[in-house]
Amino acid sequence: MLAGEDLDGARIAFGDILKHSPNDYTARTNLAHIQQVEGQYDDAHANYQRAIEWFPNQPAAYFGLALLLETTGQSQRAIETMRAAVRFAPPRDRKNARQELERMESKRPLAPR
Repeated sequence: MLAGEDLDGARIAFGDILKHSPNDYTARTNLAHIQQVEGQYDDAHANYQRAIEWFPNQPAAYFGLALLLETTGQSQRAIETMRAAVRFAPPRDRKNARQELERMESKRPLAPR
């Protein structure tokens, strides 16, 4: 649904799923992604956090939350969260998560000496 950029329709569909199955990981993380794209950072953060609490070994919520934290200027927390995404990512997704982590780490300001 997200590929077609029908964000309104996707938001409604994921909201409906969550009304009936509030612990649906895919719906929760996809709704968080839509909220993030639309600048609803607090709502997106809350949904990523719920997904992580319920499914702590699933990487997608960590990945999305890391990007959200970076967007909101929380670089160190973003890096820590992306490390979790790398740790839990299946082999087919690990390369992408590592690349994002390396990108974030390369942007991190140096510690004062």
